[in-house]
Amino acid sequence: MKVMLVTKQDLYIVLPGVLVMMTLFLVFYGLGIKDFRDVHSARVVATLSDPQEQQLPVPRVLPQSAQEAHPFQTGPFSSVVVLDLASGEVMLAHNPYRHRAVASVTKLLASMVVVDQVRDVKGYISVPPRALSVEGSRVGCKNSFSCEGVRLQPGERISVYDLLQATLISSANDAVTALAVHIAGSEASFATLMNTRARELGMTSSFHCRPSGLPMQLVEREERCYSTAYDMAHILRHIYTDDKYEVLRPILEKQQATIASQDGAFKHQLTTTNQALGADNTYIVGGKTGYTQRAGPSLAVLASDQKKEHPIIVAVFNDEQRFARVGSIAAWVYENFRWL
Repeated sequence: MKVMLVTKQDLYIVLPGVLVMMTLFLVFYGLGIKDFRDVHSARVVATLSDPQEQQLPVPRVLPQSAQEAHPFQTGPFSSVVVLDLASGEVMLAHNPYRHRAVASVTKLLASMVVVDQVRDVKGYISVPPRALSVEGSRVGCKNSFSCEGVRLQPGERISVYDLLQATLISSANDAVTALAVHIAGSEASFATLMNTRARELGMTSSFHCRPSGLPMQLVEREERCYSTAYDMAHILRHIYTDDKYEVLRPILEKQQATIASQDGAFKHQLTTTNQALGADNTYIVGGKTGYTQRAGPSLAVLASDQKKEHPIIVAVFNDEQRFARVGSIAAWVYENFRWL
């Protein structure tokens, strides 16, 4: 048997070649199992050893064309997000995760917590007197200074459902505060329930301080109260996909309602704050408005195509043209996307 001797010089010649071959092997092996996502065309491409062994998820919603930028002028401090209702996919976004005040859009989450906490929304409660001192829009009052209708009365017996209607249709701060105090004893305790529910839903970029969404009296405390356009769109999507909250859907879609005390002594007229509802905006099904000086004009809505086949969630924050904007965004989405 012949023995081949390898000198140091031989190693210096052979070793680099071996290292190059090993590197190439690892690179090509890695390419063989790596998945690639083409972000611009929203296609998922995969190279697998056996295509039948694994099925990668394919997006439900695809761009109709190569157009990537939406044609809307949005301010640097505004936020926009569009979600596909069925899948939750983000179809359009501008500052979707920016921390911001969301004003009365907060009442969507507050209403969910009420449904969670109350056995029967048709049951009656007494309006706590301290709930009536809250500022802003109230039952019978469009704002803190103008009251043209019949206000809620201290101790008035009224159903939870009617208070939910006042909360979501006319954005009545006294109604949602009455519910919060009845359920949790105080606004702060109810806000704790809201934040717990938000975390359960995966909302990690929100911290709510009041069920009404009104600002805190101290500026330094108010800055700790925030959410995002994405989180609030996620809340509205949950209302429309979880049957537990089905009771809230027709309320969000109403333009007017009449509510009354249990004995019929007091009747209250409600008119929606959501001017996007109506014949002039055929895409908009329902939603919730919000406005404070810090939040700006805001709106989260459910929109749908004419065949009611592909509903979407549209949320805009700090947009002076919010009512027209949600309709034009919905129209653009239905023109530029297709559903699989």
